[in-house]
Amino acid sequence: FMKEEIDALKSEIEDFSKTHGQLDVARSMIEKHSAKNLDLENENSKQRIRLTYLTDELQTLREEVKVKTNKVESITNLKNKQLKEVEDKLLESKYKIVEKDYTISNLMENTEEIKKELCDLRTELTALLSE
Repeated sequence: FMKEEIDALKSEIEDFSKTHGQLDVARSMIEKHSAKNLDLENENSKQRIRLTYLTDELQTLREEVKVKTNKVESITNLKNKQLKEVEDKLLESKYKIVEKDYTISNLMENTEEIKKELCDLRTELTALLSE
């Protein structure tokens, strides 16, 4: 009877040793996974900090682009205004030139009429003087 109890105890001890060994393996695996998880959390934290930095930098660049775009629009508007002023002055000059051309044309016509009248008067005067 004692032998059976001893065998039973031996069997229990072996089972306990196996279970204890499995627990040690499981504990070791948990520790490895915990260390790996901690490494991943640290890397995740670094990546979040980097993402925050890059997001801030992107916002700064957006603001710079907005400022430069506003400057370009302002310069473009000014140049367009100046161009319009030059176009207006050119158009005004063109009208003045056309007006002066018309005046010169009228003066030339008047000059021709005066020449004819002078010629006619000269002819009359010559005729009167020869009488």
